[in-house]
Amino acid sequence: VSDFRIVDQRLPHIEEEAIGRGLMDHAGFLRRMQEACPSGHVLIEHLPDGQAAAARAGLDAAAERAGVTWQHAKVRA
Repeated sequence: VSDFRIVDQRLPHIEEEAIGRGLMDHAGFLRRMQEACPSGHVLIEHLPDGQAAAARAGLDAAAERAGVTWQHAKVRA
């Protein structure tokens, strides 16, 4: 899971953004993921270690809005 934003330049340019600050509907994604593949895995990707905690908090907030609970949340130290 990641997020993105569109930078308005001469040509549209897509950049990665912190989870919860971009354009992706993470709550909708998690609801649909729960319906389609309830035993699936969700990974946070493309982040430096220093941004992982904030990304996890953003994803947890989206899960709460979606009514999705994590069964086996493992955090890499």
